[in-house]
Amino acid sequence: IEQFGAPDDIYNNPKNIFVAEFIGNPKMNIIKIDKKDIKNNNVNLSIFYNIIDNDIGSNTCEMLLDIFKIHKVPVDSSNPNLNVNKFSEIALEANVIVIVFDNQKEWAEIFAQEIWKKIGGVSTGIPILLIGTDSKEESKISVPNLKIASASKDLLALEIKVQYDELVQ
Repeated sequence: IEQFGAPDDIYNNPKNIFVAEFIGNPKMNIIKIDKKDIKNNNVNLSIFYNIIDNDIGSNTCEMLLDIFKIHKVPVDSSNPNLNVNKFSEIALEANVIVIVFDNQKEWAEIFAQEIWKKIGGVSTGIPILLIGTDSKEESKISVPNLKIASASKDLLALEIKVQYDELVQ
């Protein structure tokens, strides 16, 4: 027995590649990435946000600059030439990938899934934090290495700090 637990727990947090490939239908795709390809230049966070949510994304980044080395990455979702590969390279440079949203929850969920796929899925081990303002809606995605959180606008930066500490321990 490779892993024991509730089906959702095993699906969302497989302990190894065998379990990740075994569970689900169709089989989960695994992309091998050498450690040398992960650039982490002591960047703590790559913070992505939709330019439609610019106020909350920009303000949250500003509040975190005193305690973290971050990549602040506004994303123009209206751009028909949006290059997720470029964003995945930035994502690989951080200890934790953060996607912040206010009004753009659906976009944030889709973007999180695309980034997760492009960086190698479960095999990278880089956690993704999808965090937004308080939302009554349940999230529609379930991705390994993805943590979903919410907080009020004033407490988003603090919640990111708390989640970061938990994710990198």
